[in-house]
Amino acid sequence: MRIVAGEFKGFPLFSAKSSKVRPTADACKERIFSIIGSCQGKKVLDLFAGFGGLGLEAISRGAEFAQFVDASAASLSIVKKNIAKLQIASRCQLSQKKADAFLKKCQQKFELIFLDPPYDFGLVNDCLNLIAAQNLLAPSGVIVAEHSPKEKVESEDFAIFKTKKSGSTVLTFLEEKS
Repeated sequence: MRIVAGEFKGFPLFSAKSSKVRPTADACKERIFSIIGSCQGKKVLDLFAGFGGLGLEAISRGAEFAQFVDASAASLSIVKKNIAKLQIASRCQLSQKKADAFLKKCQQKFELIFLDPPYDFGLVNDCLNLIAAQNLLAPSGVIVAEHSPKEKVESEDFAIFKTKKSGSTVLTFLEEKS
């Protein structure tokens, strides 16, 4: 796992062998960021952060701030090591909580939200409903959901503007409905 582009391009990131964590592949990260464009000055939410690859990539590409959320203390300890390695602690915050608990209490808006939950548990749609209910997506913001091809992403509040298949992963990009 490494940073693909930006200020920290090429930096290897700490990770761990875990059957519960599925880091986003470099090629998949490249697809994501080529579609969403600039991260400059954005506030980012990396939900189900795992080892933090997406949020750290966004910081490297100019994001102002990244909030990392994961229920696993082991995963967040690796995110913390990566943040220390990159010396970006002032631009990051970590929360050890389940995604739904975090979303229900969150009051901050984000321009970019990454959802990469465990596959096939319906968590993407549950999170989309909570993001909408809490009004967490800033105007012109984007949500990027990684999910299995078996999981159908549906939302009454957000419009899908692009879908890309990458191996056993589907990337769904959403924005507020106009």
